[in-house]
Amino acid sequence: MKGTRLLSKVARRIKCRATKSTGPGGWMSIQVQHRRHWLSSASSRDFDPYDRYRSKTMTEDIWEEIQKENEHTRRSIDKGLYNRVLEEILHAMQHLQNAASADEPGPTGKFLYSFHDNPQLGQRIYKRRPVSSSSVEPSSNHTTVMEFSPDRSLVAMSLSADESLVACLVEDETQSDTTFSRPKRVIVRHIDSGTELDVDVSTKPKSTTAEAHLDISSLEMGPLQPNDTQYSLFLVTNDNLGRPHAVWACGIEVHDKEQAGLLSQCSQLKLLHCSSDPAEMVNVQRTKGCHYMAIQATTKTCNEVYLCQDLASTPRLVCERSNGIMYHLDVGANDDIYILVSSVGNTTNSELGLEYSLWKTTVDDLPLQLGHGQCGTLVAGGSDSEYAITDMDIFANFTALYERSTTNGKQRISILPKAADSSEPSLGPSDNIIVPIASCHDGDDCIQVSPGGNMHFEANHVRFSSESPSSPPSVYEFDILTKELRLVSGDANAPANRVQQKRVHVTSKDGTKVPLSLIYREKNATTSTQQETRPTVLIGYGSYGEPLDLSYNPALVPLLKRGFVLAYAHVRGGGCLGRDWYMKGRLYNKHKAIEDYIACAQALSSPPLSMTEARKLSALGFSAAGVTIGAAVNQTPDVFGTVVLISCFLDVKKTMENDQLFLTEHEYDEFGNPTADPEAAEAISSYCPVSNALNGKEEHTARFLIAGTFDDHQVPFYNSLIYGKKLRAKSRVKSRVHIHIEHHGGHYLQPQIAALQAAFLLGNKASYYGILVEEE
Repeated sequence: MKGTRLLSKVARRIKCRATKSTGPGGWMSIQVQHRRHWLSSASSRDFDPYDRYRSKTMTEDIWEEIQKENEHTRRSIDKGLYNRVLEEILHAMQHLQNAASADEPGPTGKFLYSFHDNPQLGQRIYKRRPVSSSSVEPSSNHTTVMEFSPDRSLVAMSLSADESLVACLVEDETQSDTTFSRPKRVIVRHIDSGTELDVDVSTKPKSTTAEAHLDISSLEMGPLQPNDTQYSLFLVTNDNLGRPHAVWACGIEVHDKEQAGLLSQCSQLKLLHCSSDPAEMVNVQRTKGCHYMAIQATTKTCNEVYLCQDLASTPRLVCERSNGIMYHLDVGANDDIYILVSSVGNTTNSELGLEYSLWKTTVDDLPLQLGHGQCGTLVAGGSDSEYAITDMDIFANFTALYERSTTNGKQRISILPKAADSSEPSLGPSDNIIVPIASCHDGDDCIQVSPGGNMHFEANHVRFSSESPSSPPSVYEFDILTKELRLVSGDANAPANRVQQKRVHVTSKDGTKVPLSLIYREKNATTSTQQETRPTVLIGYGSYGEPLDLSYNPALVPLLKRGFVLAYAHVRGGGCLGRDWYMKGRLYNKHKAIEDYIACAQALSSPPLSMTEARKLSALGFSAAGVTIGAAVNQTPDVFGTVVLISCFLDVKKTMENDQLFLTEHEYDEFGNPTADPEAAEAISSYCPVSNALNGKEEHTARFLIAGTFDDHQVPFYNSLIYGKKLRAKSRVKSRVHIHIEHHGGHYLQPQIAALQAAFLLGNKASYYGILVEEE
C-alpha cells in the first residue's frame, strides 16, 4: 500500500525544481533546440484538420505556432504581478519541504532519514543519523545517503532492508537541451563507505547478440537474505509505448561490508514477470516484514499479485485476476498476509462488497480464491460499515486503517491492536482506537490526512501528516501504548490568518447531495462595506476514484491571501465518499460528475450561498479534471468568468480511439472503449471537451488559460493546443483564449506554471477584494 516504503516524502503538488526560466526573452522564456517525435499517432478513420497536431512529427510550422501562442500569453500577464506571486509560491513551497524533510525512521528503526535542499547549487542531499543521536548534534553524526545535483536528478529511491545500501534511479539532466527522453542510470551505494556501483541494465535477447537497454520506470531493493553480504535489486521496465509491464532482478554483493563496502553485480538481470495485457500496469514493492517482494499487475477494476522471496524462486500467485475484484496486500514478518478486498458483484462471498474489507491469511494458504469466498479471516470493514477503508499500514503489534466517512467524506485513522497473547488483531470494534485527528486542526471539515513513511515494522507508533488548503502539512506520531499524539514537524499553533472553512452539500441535477468544501479568509473590518461577493475558484476532478486533493497547495496561496474563495467540488467519479461514489461517476456515468460540477458552480452564485457571481467565478483543473471541467464549461459557457486548465486531458474521443498511446487501453475501464462499445462511444462523444468545443449556440465569453508541457507523456501537449484553438475559433474576441506550452516539466505543476496560473486568475489589477495581504 502507498506510503510504506518511502525514504522521505518530497513536495508533492509542485515539483521542486524551483528555478526561474532563463535565456533570451527573459522571464518565462522557452528554448527548444530540436524537434520531438511524439508517442501518439493520428487516427485515419476521419479527416480532422487538427490531426496534424497529433502527428508523430513536430513540424516547423507547428513549432512556430506554439511560440506565437506562448508570446501572446506572456504579453497578457503583468510581469511584476507574475514575479510577486512566484516569490510567494516558492516561499510557500518551503513549508512543504519542512514537512517532507522530517526525520523518518528506516526499516530497522536504527536510523532517521531526512533531506535538505541547497537552492543556490540546485542540490538535494539525503542524510541519516542514528536514532540515539539528536537532530541538533554536530553534523559528524550525520551520514550522507545520496546527493543529487542539477545534472543528476532523482526518479526513484529504495533502501535495503538492513539499511546498508541505497538504490537510486537517476536521470542525466545534462542532455535535457538535446533530448526530451533523458538517459537513466541505476546506482547502488554502500551508505557508510560511500562506494557506488553503476548497475548494468542491458540485456541480451536470446535471438541476437546485440544488447538492449531497458527503459526503467522504478526500482526496489529486495527482501532480507540469509547471507548478509548478498542483496537483490528489482527493476520495473516499460514497453515500447512507455507502459510499465515487466519486472527484472539481479544480485548485488558487498565485499568487506564493515569497512570498504566494495560492491559488485553478481548476476545478470533476470526476467521475473512480464505482462502481455496492455490494460495492466506493473509495479513491485517490498513487503513490510521485509521477507517478500510483491509484484502487482493492475488494471482500473481488477488485479493480481505475486510474492517473490528470492531470485531463485518462482513468484507465487496470491489470487488469479478476476474481473471486478481488486485487492491489495502486505505481508508481516511471520508470513501473515493482510489483504484489502473490493468486489463489484463478482463473488459468492456475501461479506465482500464494493468498499474494501480487511482480511487476514497466511502464505501457506496461497493461492486464494477471493471470488469464491476463500479470503481468510475477516478483520475489519464490510458492507455495513459507516467508514470506507482507503489504505492500511501493518506493524508487528497493530494495524492502522485509513478511512473515509461514506456520508460526509471526513477522514479518520483506526488502530487495531493485536492481543498480547496472540498474533491476531482484535476483532471487536470496541477495542479499536480512533486517532484524534481533529485535535491537529481547528475542526476537521476540510483537512487531508496522508500516511507517513512508516517503514519500521516493529514501531509502536503510526506516523501521518495532516494539512488543509490553508494550513501547511504537519507530521504527527500516535503512540498506541500511551495513546498520545506527538507533533514531529510543523507548527501546530500556526495562526490560521482568519481562515474560515466549511463543507456544505449541493443538490445535483438528479437530486444527489454533492459535498462542496469552502475555504476563505475573513474580510478586514476596515473593508467590511465592500460588496459581499468575492472571486471564487471552483476546483474539481471526478476520475479514478481519487478523492479531491485538499492538501496545502502553494499555487493557491496567492489567491487565498488576496481574498479568493477556494471551492472544492467533490463530484461523483472521485473517492470522497468511498468506492460507491466512484462507481457512480465512471464509464457510462461520466455525465454525473459533470452535472455535479455544474450544480456546485451554480450554487456558489445563488442563494443561500451567494458567495460569488458568474463573472467572478473561475474553473480550475489539472490532469483528468479536464474531462469534467472542460465538458462543464462547454455545456454552460455563461457560468464561468475565467477558466484555467493545466496539463488537462481534453481530447478524450481521439485518445480513446488510438490504442497506440500507452495509457489508452489502461483507461478503457474508466472511459470505455469507443471502438468496440457503441454505448461508450456515444457517452464519450457527448462530453469530450475537444469534440464539443464548437457545439452549442452560445459563444464562450470567459477568459481561458490552457497550458501543457512538451515532455508530458501522460497527457500530450496537443490536448491543450487543440482545445484552445477550437475555443478561439468560436469566440468573437480571439484574445480571450491563452495557450501556453512549457518546454520541460512532465506531468507536474512547475513553479513557473503555478505563478502563471495565479497571475492569470488574479488579473492585471490584482485587487485584494477586501483582504489585506499580510507579509509572512
